[in-house]
Amino acid sequence: MNRVVVIGANHSALSAINTIIDRFSGEVEVVAFEQDDNISFIGADGLLWVSGVVNDVQETLYSSEQKLKNKGIKLHMNTKVVEIDTQNHTVTGVSSSGQKVVENWNKLILATGSEPILPRISGIQLENITTVKTLLDAYKLKNIATNSKIKSVGIIGGGYIGVETAEALRKARSDIKIQLFDTADKIMGKYYDEPFNKHVHEILERNRIELKTNEELLKITGSKKVERITTNIAKYNVDAVVFAIGFKPRASLLPELKRGSAGAYKVNRFGQTSNLDIYASGDCATVWHSVLEDDAYIALGSNATHHGILAGENAATSLTKPEVALRKANGVAGSNALCLFGEVFASTGLTHSAALSSGFNAQFIDFTSTLKPAYIKDGNAIVQIRLVYNQVNKTEHRLLGAQIYSEVDISGILSYFSLALDQKLTLEELRYVDLFFLPQVNQVYNFVQRAIAKVVR
Repeated sequence: MNRVVVIGANHSALSAINTIIDRFSGEVEVVAFEQDDNISFIGADGLLWVSGVVNDVQETLYSSEQKLKNKGIKLHMNTKVVEIDTQNHTVTGVSSSGQKVVENWNKLILATGSEPILPRISGIQLENITTVKTLLDAYKLKNIATNSKIKSVGIIGGGYIGVETAEALRKARSDIKIQLFDTADKIMGKYYDEPFNKHVHEILERNRIELKTNEELLKITGSKKVERITTNIAKYNVDAVVFAIGFKPRASLLPELKRGSAGAYKVNRFGQTSNLDIYASGDCATVWHSVLEDDAYIALGSNATHHGILAGENAATSLTKPEVALRKANGVAGSNALCLFGEVFASTGLTHSAALSSGFNAQFIDFTSTLKPAYIKDGNAIVQIRLVYNQVNKTEHRLLGAQIYSEVDISGILSYFSLALDQKLTLEELRYVDLFFLPQVNQVYNFVQRAIAKVVR
């Protein structure tokens, strides 16, 4: 029987595995290697547990070793892959007990994920230091949230991970001192322009989270546990440190494969690496950016899931129906959302500053409105939107990105903009899209159309 070996058994890998088993049952055998002792943990779910939203972190695991084995998958848990022979099509792994495992493959899927970025500084080995990635990290964060001896925490990184960690710790404890550090001058500056950053800063400061921007961590000191951190600006006494700088691809296997952005495995639109028998998906691989029209590295769970499905389908199709054309991936634009102390932010595509630095003739339009008609008093929140566009000529304005903020959940509209970016639609085309109207939900001439009307006349 045809065989696909998958290296990894988490989000992108699970999507690939389930796609093959569900769609090609009896035609393709799946073997998977996973170096950890658990699968399907999501870091964001760990933060929900830390904050008290979720009672049991184990409930957040959406798959398990037993579930996969029940589907007929040959799974090697606690087994690290140490060699891939591309000539003889074999994978060699070594289990935590030292047992050597060798498996043959017809097609190979690399879904090795990512790992947290850590600075090369002294003191990083001290106790009460953690990242926000694994199930073990979640337990460490829970300890920070519940240990009364830990009175101050420094969070390094002001992106999504850092902000969500700060929120989780504040919700868990009102008495802990939280300081959020970032080398940039704005928190969440990679994802939002100034008006939205201002909201983020205000919300965090309102919840007694101290913002330390333009500060770079230089060292951590302490006898056994963390006691102090030193930045380029000052020294701070802390009892714990959380690194939330970001992630880098785990792409050390097969150095002969071509690399792309951030050193990730470079894949084509079909999910194939430079060796066409080998696919890569998720945080270890590049994606196609629909706005920049180039390879990019965007480590998001949504991308991992979609591209895992693609890799699994194409790997199995190439074995069982070689005459059938492989499925081509859509582009991505980094669509993301944040619920920060009940207030909702969402963005996709390029910010105005990113669009300018990418060489676009970028402009933007800001618009603020109530979500529903003025006569609807219940739950009629303010919504703020920014549309970033490239003025091709006087009658053509191509959408480059969108940012939205409100005190209610309006994040669903982001999918509309994501599709528009993928299809390279202009504001002229978006103006006449068939959008529904229901007064309990929106306005007949809603905030999106009204924002566009300020540009397209």
